[in-house]
Amino acid sequence: MENQTVTVRAKVSFPSLTQQIMFKGAPTGKYGVQLTNLSAPAVEKLEELGIQLKSKPDDKYERGQFMDCKSQFPIDNSGKYAKLFEADRKTKFEGSPEEIGYGSVVLATVRPFTGRDGVVRPSVVSLAVEELITPEATLSEDGTEEVL
Repeated sequence: MENQTVTVRAKVSFPSLTQQIMFKGAPTGKYGVQLTNLSAPAVEKLEELGIQLKSKPDDKYERGQFMDCKSQFPIDNSGKYAKLFEADRKTKFEGSPEEIGYGSVVLATVRPFTGRDGVVRPSVVSLAVEELITPEATLSEDGTEEVL
């Protein structure tokens, strides 16, 4: 099953594509993204591959069924593995990974992998950006830009 991939349409939540995920104020050494609002056929296929999905009743973020995708490496185009593409799924994403904000719609190709603990998790093979939503930026009290 680990060589199989599946492509799903999802919304992006909590993207940390090039900045490490923070936990209790400290970097975790991992990068990641939540892929949310998965369709029923996507859920069925992902579960067939052994990937456990999450769902939270009364979720204030309205994520529906979702999965956490984490990596030890940034999810961008700067390394030897190209991950980010335009909607055509062939052209490398021309913007910065930080431009992919909460609520962007992507076609995500994921592959299951089994961790050392025996749990099957999703690994991002590629993300094709269909609808880009850039993060809102505001000016902080000292006049510097603060991305929200």
